[in-house]
Amino acid sequence: MNKGNVTAADIARIAGVSRSTVAGVVNNYSYISTETKEKVRAVIDQYGYVPNSAARRLVGKKAMIIGHFIYGQQLHLTNSYINRLIIDVIEEAQKSGYSVVTCIIKPDNNDQVMTLLRDGTVQGAIVTGGGPDTREIDDLLKSGFPAVFVNKLPETFSLKEYRHKHIVKSNNFQGGYRATKYLLDRGHRDIMHITGLLDRLSSKDRLLGYRKAMEDYGLTVREERVLKGDYTKSRTESLFAACLESGDLPTAIFAANDMTAIGVMNSCSRAGIRVPEDISLIGFDNMPITSELQPALTTMSAGDDSLARYSVAMLLDSLTDDSAVPGVKVLNPELIERESVRKLKSPDSGDIK
Repeated sequence: MNKGNVTAADIARIAGVSRSTVAGVVNNYSYISTETKEKVRAVIDQYGYVPNSAARRLVGKKAMIIGHFIYGQQLHLTNSYINRLIIDVIEEAQKSGYSVVTCIIKPDNNDQVMTLLRDGTVQGAIVTGGGPDTREIDDLLKSGFPAVFVNKLPETFSLKEYRHKHIVKSNNFQGGYRATKYLLDRGHRDIMHITGLLDRLSSKDRLLGYRKAMEDYGLTVREERVLKGDYTKSRTESLFAACLESGDLPTAIFAANDMTAIGVMNSCSRAGIRVPEDISLIGFDNMPITSELQPALTTMSAGDDSLARYSVAMLLDSLTDDSAVPGVKVLNPELIERESVRKLKSPDSGDIK
């Protein structure tokens, strides 16, 4: 018997209960004892059984609802990228008649995703955020429930042994590389990078892209030119204050996201340092506000609407087609050129091949 390719009848036979009892466990009916529920759920988990959504509708459970689960702390609530992704996922799901339950999953409530899937509240999951440790999503990976991981797993992660699982992500390495190369091509050599949270895949990849571009230009990264941020404006202002006090300023900064870049702009404004005349700046994410800043911020677009579109489409494919195979979609960020980067008059010779 293939794991994940089982029926309610199979679960009933293995667990030694009736099919109606399996249905009762799936729908979390109160009349079933805790002992029986635990026994049946253990078999469900072992064989990756996914309850049929049509059958759940017949017993009165809500249908056509997906979950969007954001792993992490309250910090996400002030993250414009996450907020935009939440809205885009909702809008994309509504186009197909689905509603979205959105939850922030904290470390002490890691079982919430599986609970909502098992009791039929949601039919599938879109997962965003969290650290690189896959243990927090191990139960979901091993289950037969459809799930899409957004900027959560690297594209090299093997999905062969997992049923109805998909990866959608931005090519953050390429985005970090292109942002840094853009500054290098305009004559900058002393380039600072202010990172995001380094337990996030996106932050790590953008930092690696920065390092690779500098290496390809024959430059050694000064470690004091890598400031460890957290994607927030307040943290950036605190970090950059020390740099301003030292007077040892780079000619350009690649900020890991636009909120970080705005933090730099605020600090520079208070110190009487002009962007881009005194220091050039490029961000990441293409937040709507970046085109309204003075100067308008040059940035990288992470393709947030496309992340939502592909995530919802791949999840709904798995919900409606039991033969859907695991998929990986990697989106290439685009450079949005505006006014915050100055071309130096006498750049060094050389270019990236």
